[in-house]
Amino acid sequence: MRKTGRSPRNSNATNTTNGPVRRLAAVSAAVAIGATMFVPAANAQSAGIPPEVAQAAVTATGSGASEPQQNAPEGGARMVTLGDSVMAGTTLPLVDGGQECFRSSDRYVSQVARSIGVYNTPDFQDTSCFGATLDSPPILTLVDQAAHHRDRGSFGPRTEHVLIQAGLNDKWGNPDVDLLDTALNCAINLVQGCDMNAVGEGRAQDPDAVTAQAYADRARVAVDYIKHYAPNAKVSFVGYPTYATNDRTCISIGGLPAEQPRDEAITRLFNNMQEAQRGAAEQLGVNFIDLKTPSAAHGGCTGEPWVSGILDPASGHQGVPVHLNPAGDHAVAGIVQSQM
Repeated sequence: MRKTGRSPRNSNATNTTNGPVRRLAAVSAAVAIGATMFVPAANAQSAGIPPEVAQAAVTATGSGASEPQQNAPEGGARMVTLGDSVMAGTTLPLVDGGQECFRSSDRYVSQVARSIGVYNTPDFQDTSCFGATLDSPPILTLVDQAAHHRDRGSFGPRTEHVLIQAGLNDKWGNPDVDLLDTALNCAINLVQGCDMNAVGEGRAQDPDAVTAQAYADRARVAVDYIKHYAPNAKVSFVGYPTYATNDRTCISIGGLPAEQPRDEAITRLFNNMQEAQRGAAEQLGVNFIDLKTPSAAHGGCTGEPWVSGILDPASGHQGVPVHLNPAGDHAVAGIVQSQM
């Protein structure tokens, strides 16, 4: 019999010129549309997106393929992954990954899985999903993803690698504010800006709440469960890529840069997340894979970006804004495989 163990249970959580204003207004609309493209219909309602809009957008991608939803072999799968949309990928073609989660067939973890010969086999088990979090409902939490893996028998003595990428979507400090709120109301808000006052105004997550201790506390239940039932696996927290260009929040719109000149809250959020993941990995005794440092020269407004913009020719017009583009998925796959 496959040893699956008990279900993990969470223990808890100004004035501007018209040109830039028009460009940032376009960003707001495109980010909202981009979000609907890859939010599963059932999860979209919780995110405030009409489910019929989300489903129509998913259908419009032309996806119809699915990855096998087979149970893992006796003793667990060799490679197991849990994460949010950066891991799930947003470039076409999309595949149906189950649990109402669509994923890119060329996402970086699938490229790693192909490289080690387990893609489209029961030895690769992935529950990454758009909107997933460490422990902030209503979309999949890390414990939820671990429970799905339990049901598939993913964890066992055969398991070699477990990759976890989560945290940016969680509610930090402000209990009703997630990353999408921060993006729409702060990062691309040229009128009010995205300085630290945005936190007190309820427009942004609180970057100062993102600490190693807080991250470790939110991930601990799932990590302890995984380490117990996959005792031979190397568990890794995967960080996030660089989104800034020259330390300034910037997104490419049709190949043109659109900067947020007052961006302290959003840049501190990304910087603190990097250090929180690194510190939490040390506390929990797991590996940390740094994507921010090697991607420093590949922000959204550079000549060779690893993240998508809006109608961005440098990204091949692919992907949801500030998610990995095809070049980014390929580069990250190599970095992750070399360190996992």
